[in-house]
Amino acid sequence: MLKTCLLKIMGINIFSIFCVLCLCSGCYSQLDNNKHKDTTIAQSEYTPMDIWHVAFFSTIQKNWTYDPGLTGLDQKLEVHIILKILKTGYTKYIRYDSKSGNELLDEVAMNTVLKSIPFQKLPKDIEFYEVGIIFSPRGLK
Repeated sequence: MLKTCLLKIMGINIFSIFCVLCLCSGCYSQLDNNKHKDTTIAQSEYTPMDIWHVAFFSTIQKNWTYDPGLTGLDQKLEVHIILKILKTGYTKYIRYDSKSGNELLDEVAMNTVLKSIPFQKLPKDIEFYEVGIIFSPRGLK
């Protein structure tokens, strides 16, 4: 059960994200608390929006297929994309907040977002959500 949860986060090695996914997928009870004595995780610590964020960024990460070698040695390039997500998981708009100056990086970043739609539906009390993503050869922010 734990192995399945680790695969769902696409290799992101952050224990808190791992735990949120476990809570979401129902395997929280399978955690071996003896292995994680320094970290106390309670299911009530995470809001539905926290869990949504993990699913959102996991989806983006899964679709991010950029080869860092394509931008040469400039690892400082960044593309900022802003999107407004509706309750249904579809987007009202997607726009560049700023481009990297590398046409290929900009295009791959936008295609990553487009390929990820629709996202998971927003929690029931949220009508829409505006979020920004920073894409770079180093990864996502």
